[in-house]
Amino acid sequence: MGNLIPYHAAKLKTEQQGPEYFSPQKTSMAYVSLRSLRSSVAPIFATSVLALTACGGGIPTGTSLFTAPTYKVSVSPQPASIPANGTVTLTGTSDNPTPHFTWGTVYQGINGLDTGSFSPSSGGTVTYTAPATPPIFQSLGTTPPGSVAIRAFDSGSFVDFNVVITAPSVITGFNSTTPITVVLGKTATIWAYAVGSTNNTIAMQVNGTSGGSSAYGTIAASGGVYGQYVYTAPSTMPMTGNTVTITVVSQADPSKSSSMTVTLTAS
Repeated sequence: MGNLIPYHAAKLKTEQQGPEYFSPQKTSMAYVSLRSLRSSVAPIFATSVLALTACGGGIPTGTSLFTAPTYKVSVSPQPASIPANGTVTLTGTSDNPTPHFTWGTVYQGINGLDTGSFSPSSGGTVTYTAPATPPIFQSLGTTPPGSVAIRAFDSGSFVDFNVVITAPSVITGFNSTTPITVVLGKTATIWAYAVGSTNNTIAMQVNGTSGGSSAYGTIAASGGVYGQYVYTAPSTMPMTGNTVTITVVSQADPSKSSSMTVTLTAS
């Protein structure tokens, strides 16, 4: 997003706190430039402080000028899984005396992603309809592949929970199947997934060996980010040639797998 930050109602989250993408249906969301925000707010803020000072007023130490109330929000039920195209009725509760619930899912619409819908899109009780297929995230990494993060939002406060979207059969693959080239001893990032089961754990292989080997290179999960793996090429060219095969295998159904080719080069 560069120098843009998401802004929603009374909630403003800076890049330092981490970007957040939230798309409740029929709820406005804008991306605000930190630079433009500073340039537009700073003069108003400075003028207000000068006026207070001129009148003999002051701002007590520790006082926050932009404080929104925080409420305890919860959702019931929170099912562990829902079949594709399935529905569930959700009810939100809040200690806000006058709650105004808006519902949505994290990452809805990003890269054309379908994460389901709500009817109605606001109110204390709604019906959530799961997407037709389990979602496959394009290198986002904060929600498990095949899952949806449902969000109930009330007046600046919210709660999230993940629900797995199941399908009749497991689907495996890579976010990009374009063959890649890796220099000997160097690394490449690979995004892989298995979706459709309540257990979407995967095993990664290099030339048929889980985790790889010194002869063909190794592959391992990276930084706790869902679906992200790092392939490290061997230090010397394999005796079998300059290509290796990376395979993703579903642990729920080992008969479901996908493969891609990596070309090794000396420089």
